[in-house]
Amino acid sequence: MNDDERFGTAEGQHDAPAGLPDAAEGQHDAAASLRDERPHHDDGWGSVPSVSETGGTRVDGFSPDDSHAPRAEPISAGPDTATAPAPMPPAAMPPAPTFAAAPAPAYGQNGQYPAAAPGPWSYQPKPRRRLGRKALVGIIGGAVALLLVIVLGSVGYATGSSQNAPERQVDAFLDALEHGHATAALKIAHVPTSGQPLLTDAVYAKATDTITAHRIVSTRTSDGTADVAVVLTQGGSPIPTTFHLVDKGSTGVFFTKWQLDVVALGSVKVHVEGPSGAKVTVAGKSVDPTSDDSTILSALPGTYDTAIADTKWYTGNAQAATVWGFASGDGTADITTTLTDAGKQAATDAVNGWVDGCIASTDIQPANCSFYAYGESPDNTYSDQKWTLDTRPVVEVGDWTSRGWTMRTTTPGAATFTSSFTGPSGLGTGTAGPITFYADGYITAFTEAGATYAPAITNAAGGGAAS
Repeated sequence: MNDDERFGTAEGQHDAPAGLPDAAEGQHDAAASLRDERPHHDDGWGSVPSVSETGGTRVDGFSPDDSHAPRAEPISAGPDTATAPAPMPPAAMPPAPTFAAAPAPAYGQNGQYPAAAPGPWSYQPKPRRRLGRKALVGIIGGAVALLLVIVLGSVGYATGSSQNAPERQVDAFLDALEHGHATAALKIAHVPTSGQPLLTDAVYAKATDTITAHRIVSTRTSDGTADVAVVLTQGGSPIPTTFHLVDKGSTGVFFTKWQLDVVALGSVKVHVEGPSGAKVTVAGKSVDPTSDDSTILSALPGTYDTAIADTKWYTGNAQAATVWGFASGDGTADITTTLTDAGKQAATDAVNGWVDGCIASTDIQPANCSFYAYGESPDNTYSDQKWTLDTRPVVEVGDWTSRGWTMRTTTPGAATFTSSFTGPSGLGTGTAGPITFYADGYITAFTEAGATYAPAITNAAGGGAAS
């Protein structure tokens, strides 16, 4: 069969529009001709394999199983001419449609079918393409990644908010103290340490009854400030306190940067009942007094042993000063001093030296002494005036007072005053005494040479009339 014969049906279709019944009949014959024709080797169709014989070639986008293989549907043969309505008169018939010539079919290589022209009366939808495994993995992975971003973002915000909360600064400060890191804690609390001998790790390590735990009770924020209420555990006792914080801007874009306001510390107050200049030690560290008899130094919560440096002349009893909490938790230690044996002897020597000085005077009223004589006549001229010690007073050392260690007379002394005179009645001698006197007074200080004595009674112990 030649090309004209094979496509005769198409030509019949082009000639059909001369009359609609004839055209329908031509279409019917063409369809019948297509159904009757079968491919065979003699007419050239034998080189084109059937669908069932074709292997390996599939339309792109279809999976290789037979359910997705291309399918062909027969072309409808058109209406039945036996039951078709009678033809309309030529005047009422519409103009015959014109048909463009069908393009020549393109022949593929052996083993392939040429692309079929779409039929005018049927539509075969393209099967929905299934997602591949890689696409599904990508979609699921993207969803999981987005979920992780959301979760991690929420966790990150919650974590950042918690880490930057006001109470975290208080926790950091108190945790450092609970672990003995005084210097680090004071840095967090913005407490200056220059010139503060007790604000060191070494001193704090020797303190007892320090803070061992804490519990945040509440946090209140308002207008850029925050107050954190805390209960401290110090020396086994609960101590409520409140820390004040201030807003120092933002950190990490979203979070407020809170900073502890300068924490007010308590202090150790050491009062020495002893001479000025006594060397004070707190927790084993020597410190200088801040006044004549007291030393006041800032300190962290805890109990500190205090003492004075022992000397040849006196010693002090060790005292403990406890600083409870912060701010108003001042701890006071009153150190009393006691004279050593050498100090007591030096005090007695100082009193005896004072007595000897008074006896050595030639004045009837020796200056700075506790005895004197009176009754001299202004008409006489006196010479050879002197004091004679009849009885040396006995004293004992008492406690320290604001004026010094007291010296009390246990046995009074006695002294006699004698002199020669010349007057209207001629030559004569005068005598006053024995005069009783006391050596009460104070030991105010010690030097390398000994004690310093200050009498409490001067020229008031009585006297005797010179005769």
